[in-house]
Order: sequence, then structure tokens, then C-alpha cells
Amino acid sequence: MRKRALVSLLAAAAATTGTVALPAAAAAPAITAAAPTLDELRTELRAAQKAAFKAEDAYEAALAEFKKADAEAVTAEALAAEARQKADKLGESASSVAYEKAVQDAAVALKAAESAKGTADELEKAAKAAETKAKDAADAVVAGEREKAEAHEAIPAAEKAVTDAEAELKTANDELAKAKAALADAVTDEEKAKAQAAVEAAEGVATSAASAFERAGEALRTAERRFEEAAKKLPGLKGEAADAADAATAARGLATAAQGKADDAEKASDAAAELVAKLEGSADNAAYLAAKKEAAKLAAEATEARGKANKLKDEADKLKKAWDEAEARVKKAQSALDAALFPVKITGIEVYDGAVRYPARNTPLPITVYTAGEADKAVVKCGGIEINGEVTVSGVWEAGFYLEPGDPGQGRCSVKVTNTHGISATKDFSYDFRNAARFGSFNASPEPVRKGRTITVSGTVQATNANGTAYGHLNGARVTVYFKAKGTASWVNKGTATTKGGGAFALGVTARKDGTWKAVYAGTSAYSAANSSTDYVDVR
Repeated sequence: MRKRALVSLLAAAAATTGTVALPAAAAAPAITAAAPTLDELRTELRAAQKAAFKAEDAYEAALAEFKKADAEAVTAEALAAEARQKADKLGESASSVAYEKAVQDAAVALKAAESAKGTADELEKAAKAAETKAKDAADAVVAGEREKAEAHEAIPAAEKAVTDAEAELKTANDELAKAKAALADAVTDEEKAKAQAAVEAAEGVATSAASAFERAGEALRTAERRFEEAAKKLPGLKGEAADAADAATAARGLATAAQGKADDAEKASDAAAELVAKLEGSADNAAYLAAKKEAAKLAAEATEARGKANKLKDEADKLKKAWDEAEARVKKAQSALDAALFPVKITGIEVYDGAVRYPARNTPLPITVYTAGEADKAVVKCGGIEINGEVTVSGVWEAGFYLEPGDPGQGRCSVKVTNTHGISATKDFSYDFRNAARFGSFNASPEPVRKGRTITVSGTVQATNANGTAYGHLNGARVTVYFKAKGTASWVNKGTATTKGGGAFALGVTARKDGTWKAVYAGTSAYSAANSSTDYVDVR
């Protein structure tokens, strides 16, 4: 857009027909808060002014307190600096330098002694732990040797038990053989019965003897296995005990050495402290220490004074903020009263859209603003460009722009009017120079249609000519086809088609459900949007 002389705009507007008025504002709710009266506005202004005066007085008082405290802090800081300089000067003497060095050395020695003691304590703790571990390892060796000896002692008894069981088994087997022989030699039934009983008795004894022999053998094998395991484990236990003993000896050596260093460090620290005490008692250092103490005292007082001043400053800043808020309230109350006494408002806006817009020519955009009250200035803003309106008659302002080729055919603008008292009113409006588009026809067929067959959605799109006097075919328009199934509320996009000769379009869609069809043209910067009628198709 670019600015254009008003006279030319008004001349162009005069050659056109009709105007488009800004749509009226939405109706106000049935119940609205009543506007304050002039007396109420004056009362609010007086209350705001009174509160502002009170806030100003409180701020000024707090500011005075801060300035006083700040001056006292500055004085205290100066005294502290002077005392520090005096102490520093006294500290330049040889004895004072020696004293300060002794103090520093004593601090270093004390820190070293504390560190050495800490190290010695840690190593003593580690040595005790190592000694405990060595003792436990030695005890394990003793227990292992005892277990080996006990196992070894159990073997002879087990061997004897095996021998005895074996002899008893041999005796039982011999008796069994004799019983069997007697049974073989028996002739009479009585002899056979007696011999059979003897055989059975001998077999029971032999079986018992065999079981005893087996148990004795197992006991011997267990004793031998226990001895072997104890003998196998004992060298490992002795090795671990030796390693633990060596580690305990080494740890004890480190702990003893560290304790010696700690004792030496403690002696050095005591000696350094004695030197500090000795130098501190000299006459030269007495004056230096007194000056240093005084300087520290004054520094603490200066810090306290500065803290007090900073606190008072924070309080003053808070009161300044409260004063600013009170002043803002005064300004708001004054503005409200001025608006009531000297009102200004925009009662209407007209955009003359009758001018013909050709693609390669500029199109004038004349605007008329109607105001109530004593408006002193009217500014129209469109697309980032501002232009001052000119009053033609009281309450009527004229302004305008040119739409150049390529500019959008529609847009939003705003108007701001202001009176001599600084009271203003603002209102937005829009313009639309696009050619009107519409659907000349629309149909979905066949009706009814069998499920799975093709439904053809077709129609034509039309648009007004450049001067808006007649509709013609709109070719190349992109149309979107929508479907809403029976019993649902949502429209589903089924595809797009582009108008060709005669503004006609057609789209084939497979029939699935009963429902309603429609087409939508979204519009462009040159043509407005349009919706077709709807068409219901029964699918069988």
C-alpha cells in the first residue's frame, strides 16, 4: 500500500456506488455495571491524590533517614580506614613484622600438627585392624592344626574297628558254612529241620556282621578324608597368617612413624605459639596490637552502619514504589475523569468498496470515520502504514489508501481518535475487495445408488466480474468435496477437484454409506469463499 492524496480518493469514491459499513458491535449483556458518575470519579481522584501525598511524605521521610544513615556509614568507614592505616603503619616496625610472621608461622605449624595427628590416628586405626586380622589368621591356623590332629587320631580306632568287624564277619561265614554242611548231612526230618534253623540263624549273624564291616569301612574312609582335607587346607591358612602378620608389622611401623611425626609437629606448634606469646608481650607490639584491635572494632562498626543504611535504602525503595503506584492511581483517576468530562468515541466507520479493482491498476480505499465528542486527531493504520485523517465537517474524518496490484484483496485496519485532553478511542475494521464467488449448481448422483458403485459429485463455480455487476464462470478454482454419514455430525474430506471450462468440476467417489454431500471453495486473495448446497444420497 502507499499513501494517496485525499482529494483524489474522495473523487474516486464519488464515482462509485454504495458503501459498506463496519458491522455493529455485539449487543451488550442484559446486565452491565453502571458507569461511575462524575461525583464518584472526582471522589476517587481526591482519594488517589491524598494517598499519593501520604506516600510521597513517607518516601521523603524514609529517604531522609537513609541519607542520614548513609552519611554516618561513610563517616564510620572513613574512621575504620584511618585506624587500619595507623595499624598498618605500626605494623611496619621490625618487631611487628616479626610478630606477624610468628603468628603466620604458628598458624601453619598448628595446621601441620593437626594434619599429622589426623594421619597418625588413621594409621593407628589401620594398624589395629591389621593386627586384629593377623590374630584371627593365627587362630585359624591353630584351629586347622587341631582339626588335622583330631582327624589323624581318629584313623587308628577306625582301622581297628574295620579289623574287628572283618574277623567277626569271617567267624560268621565259617559258622554259616558249618550249618550248611550239617544241613546237607541231615537224614531224618527232625535233623533237617534242626539244621535248617541253624543255617537261618547263621545267615542272620553273617548279614549283621557284613553290615557292621561295611559301616566300619565307611567310618574309616570318612576319618581319612577328613584328615586329608584338614592337611590340604592347613598350608593355605599358614600362608594367610604369615601375610597378615607381615601386613600388621608394616602397618604398626607406619603408625609408629606417623605418631613420631605428629609428636614432632605438636612440639613445633607449641614452640611457635610460645614465640607468638613472647613477641606479643613486647612494648612495640603492644601499641600495634592495640591499634589493630581498634581498627577491627571500627571496621565492625562501619559494617554495621553500612548494613543499617542499606536496610533503610531498601525501605525507601519500597516506599518509592508505593508512591509510584499511588501516582499511577492518580493518573488513572484523572484520565477517567477527563474521559467523562471530555468524552470522545468512534460511532462508525465506512469503507467505500464500490471502486473497480483491475489486476494491473491501483484501487482506491477511501475510509470515513464518524466520531462523537471533540476529536482533535484521527489516525488510520492499515498493513503497517499510518495516515492522518482530515476533518470535513464536525465529527467526520476522511482518509484513504491505494491498493496496488498484488496487494491482498482483504485485510484488517484500525482507527484511533484523540482529543486535546489526551483522551482516545480505538476501533478495528476490515475491508474486502475480492470478487464474490458462488456455486451455480451442485449435485451428487445417481440417487439412489448401489453400495460399491461410484457417486459423481459435480457442479459449477461462478464469480462476479471486475465491477461486481454480473456472475461468470470461474475456471481453475480448487473445490473440496465433503461427506457426512447419516447419524453423524462430522464432515469428512473426500477429495478435491479443479473447475475447467464453464467453471464445471466433477469427482467420483465409491458409495459406502447413506449421507449428505457438499462442496467448498476456500477462496483466494481475488475471490471470496463459497459453500454449495447439500445433497443427500441413499446407498442400497
